[in-house]
Amino acid sequence: LSILRVLIVAFAVIINSSRSSWISVAAGIVFFTLVLSFLRPHKVGMALFLLPLILGFGFLGWNLLPEPVQSAISLRASTFQNLEQDKSYVFRQLMVQKGLKLFEESPIIGVGASRFRKESVVLELSGVFKLYEQSSFDRKSAHNSYVGFLAESGLIGSLPLLVLILMLAFQGLKAAVGSVRREDLWALSVMASFVGMSIHMWTISALAGTVTWFAYGLVAALIILENHFQETTQGQK
Repeated sequence: LSILRVLIVAFAVIINSSRSSWISVAAGIVFFTLVLSFLRPHKVGMALFLLPLILGFGFLGWNLLPEPVQSAISLRASTFQNLEQDKSYVFRQLMVQKGLKLFEESPIIGVGASRFRKESVVLELSGVFKLYEQSSFDRKSAHNSYVGFLAESGLIGSLPLLVLILMLAFQGLKAAVGSVRREDLWALSVMASFVGMSIHMWTISALAGTVTWFAYGLVAALIILENHFQETTQGQK
């Protein structure tokens, strides 16, 4: 059942055809595997033992997909070889450029909440967008949670967010390590999702979304639970 659930999620991610989600999920898996390999090597050995079975089911599932779906996924994957000609990739670079220019205009307080789409700057257009009008990009989303927030809130808003993320990252990892040593692997799953989401947010605007803060809340809950466990253990001693 666990293998089946993994395969279902894997196919959902693949069919979604979001390259950034592919990278984010892969990063979360690598993070999970590396931490687990240091703390519980025997768990990794069991996973490697099951890997051929998972790959076999994955290959079977791929062959069962309709030809149009296979072609669309293969075409999407091939774009990694020539990102400079991919409009989605170049567009996101332009939005990062716009965000940084807006930040330079008002580095302390930013241009204001929700004003990324309302502000206009002169962009250095090139490649697939070199013949486009500047106005074509004025009403577009930042497609980058961090740069968009930096442009809108400046240092006065971005520094507290940075502190929050770093606290969740370091304290969450410490709490997850403690939990894994007690065989509570769910904690490491929480941190893996936090890592993957944090990477994915470089290509989407999601700081105002419920899912983002739910993930942050899970990490915060993990930290509180681990601190409570440590305090209880010390009290019993």
